[in-house]
Amino acid sequence: MKELLIKAKQGDKVSMEKLLNKFEPLIKKSSKQYYINGYEQGDIKQLAYMATLKAIKRFDLEKSNSFPLYVKRTVQNSIYKEIKKSKEIISYNKGNRETKENSEIKNIEDKNVELEEEIIKKERREKLINLINKMANEEKEFIRELFIEEKSLKEYAKEKGLKYHQVVYFKKKVLQKIEIKVGEGVAKS
Repeated sequence: MKELLIKAKQGDKVSMEKLLNKFEPLIKKSSKQYYINGYEQGDIKQLAYMATLKAIKRFDLEKSNSFPLYVKRTVQNSIYKEIKKSKEIISYNKGNRETKENSEIKNIEDKNVELEEEIIKKERREKLINLINKMANEEKEFIRELFIEEKSLKEYAKEKGLKYHQVVYFKKKVLQKIEIKVGEGVAKS
C-alpha cells in the first residue's frame, strides 16, 4: 500500500484509483452509517470519496505508518463537519423564517399605515382644492403666487402696491379661513 500511496501522491491516476477501491468498503459504510440533513446517500458517498482523496494528498509518510486509520479519521471528520454545517443551516433557516414571518407581518402593518396616511392626505388635498376653488379670486391669486410660485410676502406686497403688514394680515386671514373650513370638513366626516 505504501508504494500505491507514493505513486498516488505523485499524481498517478491508476494508483489513486486502486487506493480508492481499497477504501470502497469504508466509503460505502460511511454513506450508510451517517445522516446529513438535505443530503442523499450518494451525496455522503461522494463526500467520503473527496475526503479519501484529501487524505491521500495530505498524508505524511514520514510522520505516520497508519494510512488506513488516517483515511478513516479524515472521512469521519469530513462527514462530522457537514453534519455540523447542516445543523447550523437548519437553525439559521428556522430563525430566519421566524424573522422573515415577523418582518412580513411588520411590512403588511407598515403598508396599511402608509395606505391609511395616503388616503387621509388625498382626502385633505381634495378638500383643500375644493375650498380654494370656492374662495374669492383675490384669495386664489394670493395662494397661487405665495405657495405655488413661491413669491415672498415682500415681493407680493411690492407687485400689488400694498404695505408689507397688510399682506401679512391678509395671509393670516386666508390661512385661518382655510384652517376653519378644513377643520369643519374633518369634523363632518
